[in-house]
Amino acid sequence: MASFTARQRTAAAVALACFSLTVMAGCSSTVGTATPSPTATATAPLAVTIPMPDIGPSPTAPPLSPEEKERQRVASQDALWGTVLATYPTAQRPEVSFTEYLTDDNRLEVRSSCFAAAGLKVETGSNADGVVLSVSPQPTNEAEAVSAFVCDAEHPNEPFPLPNDAVLSWVYDYLTQFLAPCYAANGVEYPAPPTKEDFVAQWPNQNWFPSIREQIGMAQEEAIYKACPTAN
Repeated sequence: MASFTARQRTAAAVALACFSLTVMAGCSSTVGTATPSPTATATAPLAVTIPMPDIGPSPTAPPLSPEEKERQRVASQDALWGTVLATYPTAQRPEVSFTEYLTDDNRLEVRSSCFAAAGLKVETGSNADGVVLSVSPQPTNEAEAVSAFVCDAEHPNEPFPLPNDAVLSWVYDYLTQFLAPCYAANGVEYPAPPTKEDFVAQWPNQNWFPSIREQIGMAQEEAIYKACPTAN
């Protein structure tokens, strides 16, 4: 969801792509014997796309004030600690000094360095080409869970403006008129969506978002994501 986010945010214009693979057969000949060239054949595409509906340009939510951004950062940190307490109810929350917000350019380096310094095992997420896209700590005890919290609290993602009703209405149209039908065209099933009114009113707990849950190969999954991109 990279991310509605991440694995659902304000929407922007999206480019569509569709994988198409073609395999060309070679030809051979034997001296003195004419051998017809085999007919070129094409494999079925790994994923197909559908026409983009006319739902208009995506609206944008107003930017956060410094005070709103700080409130979101603190709330996010509290939520992170809540995940630690869910596993280790008696854990003591450490004092943490906010260092900096992560950026797209330094996210992997900063997180990897902090987790390594804390002695944490990590799990990396890569694309089909082996390019690392994400790194996540894998704590196995209370001390490691607290250390992972410290890294995430010191170097959080920068808060973003929460989507307003106009943005969420556009997102609903995008999901129901393009993304979900595009997934369906590739054989991916999804539950029926809620009404637009419920989707907007209950966000972010609307309990519906089209996703690829089936066990499919990585190449096909990546092809579907490219053919049916989420709104960014």
